[in-house]
Amino acid sequence: MKSRRGKQHNPNFRRKDPFRDPKRLIFILCEGKETEPNYFKAIREKKRRCNAKIEIPKNVNGTNPKRLLQYGKELKKDGPNDIVWCVFDHDERPEIKETMQQMQNAGLKVALSNPCIELWFLLHFTDAIPYLTSAQAISELGKQINNYDKSMQGIYDMLKPHLNEAMFNAKILRKKNLENHNDEMANPSTNVDYLIEFLESL
Repeated sequence: MKSRRGKQHNPNFRRKDPFRDPKRLIFILCEGKETEPNYFKAIREKKRRCNAKIEIPKNVNGTNPKRLLQYGKELKKDGPNDIVWCVFDHDERPEIKETMQQMQNAGLKVALSNPCIELWFLLHFTDAIPYLTSAQAISELGKQINNYDKSMQGIYDMLKPHLNEAMFNAKILRKKNLENHNDEMANPSTNVDYLIEFLESL
């Protein structure tokens, strides 16, 4: 069948939708070697059909916040509209606040836990958390999750039923820090809930 212009009509032709944007690229850069990548990979699996592509680069796992900053800046240079999250622990390092500010200045988003990511996991069970070292946080989490260790698989699925509690408890901790005239991200605190909220919105 020919069109009125005399050209052969292609029944398989589909005009591209001019209002349909390509998938956004979202990078989650994890300082941890196993714990954080495993956790966020599980979330990525749940989001396979979402309107964004989530990447968790391996080459920064097991490094440090400064390396996350450098790599994140490179990603933003290559793709200014890409969204880059840096996930790392405070772990009593004095340079963390400065590094966090540099990340924000570079347009990177920060998911920080003080002292460590295990605090975020603990908040799925309780908000009654005192000052903790990383070792104490891991020990306390072991009371909630039998045989917990940093390489454990399936941690996201174990915690998912209590996610709303964790989101609420994280906000409460930050609020308490401010009420006590401390830095919002003083020990104990986490803003990993910001990243989770963002991922849940996709």
